Amino acid sequence: MNEQVWLTLLLVFIRIGAFIQLMPVISARGVPKHVPVFLSVLLTVLVGPHAPLTEVPSIMSLILAAGGEVALGLAAGTILATLFSALTLAGEIVAQQTGFAAMQLFNPVMKSNEGPLGILSGLLAGAVFLTSGTHLKFLMVLAQSFTTVPPGTAGLSDDMARTVIAMGGEALSLGVQLAGPVVVLVLLINIFTGMLTRLAPKMNVFFSVGMSITGTAGIFVFASALPWMLITHKDFLEGGLRTVAHLFGLL
Repeated sequence: MNEQVWLTLLLVFIRIGAFIQLMPVISARGVPKHVPVFLSVLLTVLVGPHAPLTEVPSIMSLILAAGGEVALGLAAGTILATLFSALTLAGEIVAQQTGFAAMQLFNPVMKSNEGPLGILSGLLAGAVFLTSGTHLKFLMVLAQSFTTVPPGTAGLSDDMARTVIAMGGEALSLGVQLAGPVVVLVLLINIFTGMLTRLAPKMNVFFSVGMSITGTAGIFVFASALPWMLITHKDFLEGGLRTVAHLFGLL
């Protein structure tokens, strides 16, 4: 193979590798470090021969082209990782509202210390992400991106930054909405305990009754709403798939 083919494969590998490094589950703590690398190499071998050949006249042009590929891959990966974190955020909000946030554990998916409900939500979201084939859809869009944005032509843009920020806002909004049933329940329980406190001011209703009811009822509602939360989160990720496709110029 000539030099032009090797340069094209290098740029393809850089874009794919930048995306894979932020891909949920694949980049989780505990997954062997060589898995994302081997996956990036495999995808490069499959996609690279079909990508348009790149002409790089100088070393400086190669550096700039590589930087553009990193930026595009990281932008797409950041969008996916941000959208994926919505369900974990919902679990954290539920944990804060029900009093289960005091115990902090390490979440291997999000690579941060979180409450048990947030970790459970993240692990279940990862299971749905893989079993539903959503990860394959994102990889397919990534592979198709080399037809609309050939290797070496990617770069930073204002639209890219605005898209990443907008997706962060949407993930935050969805996280609050998914935790909504438990938040409303806790609000009603607080109103109830507040009324009891007015009726029996000498009785510490909040600690003797309120916390027990909040924890028990909150977990029950969370468990009941979890299937709906997972389905909604999956649909949300599929909506994010269209955003990533738009970022790559496929829509």
